[in-house]
Amino acid sequence: MLVEHTKFDKMAENPSVNYEHWNDLGLRNKKEARFMRKGKVGDWKNHFSDPMLEDFNRWEKKNNRTNVIFEYELKQ
Repeated sequence: MLVEHTKFDKMAENPSVNYEHWNDLGLRNKKEARFMRKGKVGDWKNHFSDPMLEDFNRWEKKNNRTNVIFEYELKQ
């Protein structure tokens, strides 16, 4: 079933979607965390410093050419 194939753990192991091939192409550092890390909302906070977040927010504001608003936290 499609639902099974779209579960995070299945996608993290699927070479068609997990970007592991980037390692061999030299597009990412193999020693860093995998492209698909945990699948936990908000885990980005464990990887972004405040200056990195400020840079990202500026980049996103400049480059978002749609009306799409991305949510990075679960709403309570």
